[in-house]
Amino acid sequence: MAGGSGTRFWPRSRKRNPKQLLPLINNKTLLESTIDRIKPLCEGSNINIVTGILIKDSVSETISSYKNVKVIIEPKPRNTAPCVGYMASRIAHFANKDDVMVVLPSDHLIENTKRFLQIIDAGVDAANKYNTIITLGIKPTSPHTGYGYIQKGKEIKKLDKKTKLYTVTSFKEKPTLPVAKKFVNSGDYLWNSGMFIVKAGVMLDAIKKYMPELYKGLVDISKQFGTNREEDTFNKKFPELPAESIDYGVIEKLKGVITIPSDFDWNDLGSWKSLESVEKKRSFGVSNTDEVLAIDSKGNIINSDNKNKLIALLNVNDLIVVETKDALLIANKKDDQKIKELVDKLKSKGMEEYL
Repeated sequence: MAGGSGTRFWPRSRKRNPKQLLPLINNKTLLESTIDRIKPLCEGSNINIVTGILIKDSVSETISSYKNVKVIIEPKPRNTAPCVGYMASRIAHFANKDDVMVVLPSDHLIENTKRFLQIIDAGVDAANKYNTIITLGIKPTSPHTGYGYIQKGKEIKKLDKKTKLYTVTSFKEKPTLPVAKKFVNSGDYLWNSGMFIVKAGVMLDAIKKYMPELYKGLVDISKQFGTNREEDTFNKKFPELPAESIDYGVIEKLKGVITIPSDFDWNDLGSWKSLESVEKKRSFGVSNTDEVLAIDSKGNIINSDNKNKLIALLNVNDLIVVETKDALLIANKKDDQKIKELVDKLKSKGMEEYL
């Protein structure tokens, strides 16, 4: 899934160059890193990128070196349920309804690829055996308020010393800090990674039950699969599908969902503050440039387009400073989740050139 806008990474992230297309880490885009991570799992022809019409050219250019990877262009953003449902329909029609689909956001940072693939393999086996949705929950390292949480229930099966399957008792929305602390202290909760594994047919059955309007629209589209009317039907019908997240529309309502507590290093890079856990620590904070002169400054996050421009810090703490060719952001680090409000303000003022 590569259709997000990543507004909390403004001004680096823009409508036509969102977070998944930014080389935030190791000079490689997050989308490329996602493809590289899953290549050992399946051939390029079985990798599908679903993205939006605004960034179709940028996505195609980014993945030009990858062979046979397909790009599906949504004519209008409709959140994740139509995206997932459409791909389930394609797999069920052109392959088999019992084929397993692995649904991954394209903007995550995952360090331990070997462990990641081990857990994906375990999830595929579980999806085949239990005919339900298998979610990947991340063992929390802090009481994070920017993530949803999965409450795990009883242990179903121990696959090996490190990998277990659990029932899901409930899903929790992004909590307040006191609630997040209770979740983490209890040991019963996992961060919801947004990654899941399911048979195409199982997903379609769940959509039919919990999102019947979406299911009807998917049936109308799938009737034209393989015909000369397929593209026109998709472009006409897809924008009419209900805009809803797959989590809220289906997964949180489905009984019998299973989770795998996952211990690979994971970061969804949801905001500038998340870079603190992946960038090299320096006396003044973290930075993507070495051209920083700092006196009596700490806890800052620096990101600049111009690696030759000196950034001088004097007695400032806990700031986010981001410079692009046409914009400069200076924000208090504690307000990094509110950067979206700046983007909304730009929209309301008609300042499209900065979006």
